Amino acid sequence: MRIPYGATFTASAALPVVDTHTCPHCQAATPMRVVAGAEGSATAFLWIGMKSALARAERNAEKNAASLGKSQIALARCPACNLRSAPAVTRFHLVTVAVALLILGVFGAGVVWATGLESILALALPILGGLIGALFLGGFLLGRRATLRASDAAVAIGAPEGGAAAATASAQG
Repeated sequence: MRIPYGATFTASAALPVVDTHTCPHCQAATPMRVVAGAEGSATAFLWIGMKSALARAERNAEKNAASLGKSQIALARCPACNLRSAPAVTRFHLVTVAVALLILGVFGAGVVWATGLESILALALPILGGLIGALFLGGFLLGRRATLRASDAAVAIGAPEGGAAAATASAQG
């Protein structure tokens, strides 16, 4: 039985974020914009301060959207040379590898635990743990790949709509 303790509010925000993208390869400083959407939440414990919790949820959503927008601009391709920033991509992939190792470690612990059992469970748990771990890991990696591709939605201010690829294509043809 769940005992209620208050009200939780969730808000979403879609903000246009403008930031300067400085390419480490060609040193071009380009102002870029992206519309970033994110969610935020806050809880009013014992239903006290519900209006302030709603305002806090909206502020958290705006703060998360601004942070997401800045990271998407950092991961965006340079409109001049069409390359990504190596430090931003490295940070992105380090988080991916860290979470992947955590997922594999948690499900690997099930394998170590199951080897001490002497039954059919000892055979089933490592296989089941491996399958569940692979599903979690696959879903996580697909989500990270979608995040990296979403960073291409950042558009150089003054460039045609459609991202860096459209800006490069219009410059060439």
